[in-house]
Amino acid sequence: MAKSKGYIAAYIAGFFGILVLITPIAYHNSSLAESYIWMWGLYTWKVLLGDTTFYFSEDTDFLTWGLITTLLILIATISIISTARRASKRTQKYRTLWFLCGILFIAAPIVFYFGLTSNLPSWLTDLFWEFYSLHFAFIGSFIAGIFAIVGASIKWGFNSSVFLILLFLRICLILVLVPQFYFFLIFFRINYKI
Repeated sequence: MAKSKGYIAAYIAGFFGILVLITPIAYHNSSLAESYIWMWGLYTWKVLLGDTTFYFSEDTDFLTWGLITTLLILIATISIISTARRASKRTQKYRTLWFLCGILFIAAPIVFYFGLTSNLPSWLTDLFWEFYSLHFAFIGSFIAGIFAIVGASIKWGFNSSVFLILLFLRICLILVLVPQFYFFLIFFRINYKI
């Protein structure tokens, strides 16, 4: 039996998982100040012509949901990278695990977003999401999840040209669906005041 090419997509998902863990989930950039927030609690703040200040959040609601999200992404990233490494060396099936990791990657930012907005008063939630915009860690987690699911769905024995064509088509589909999902989150939050 030939090796699956799914481990390549799994490696890409793991790479995006690492990027999600080290990049901010929200940011604010104006002519007077610049601020970034990581899901694990780190804040940076830089005032125009001033120094950058680093500090950790003391808000328990933010830390609770942020650390849950970080843990979900960390578990999925470690699982997918370690199994992709094993799958690249010998023929083993990890499709179910990669699919579950993809679900974890996709569920993590949703848990963060709705967990954070459910614990804050509605007026503070509106102020927070009007001041901050979502950054790469939010969207990158969806991309990692889709790559993990792509790795899980690749059939055994594909030749490389068919694999590359399908991967290209799925990436195009990702680029169309992720912005629409982001718009749905904003529309849902504004219209239903969550």
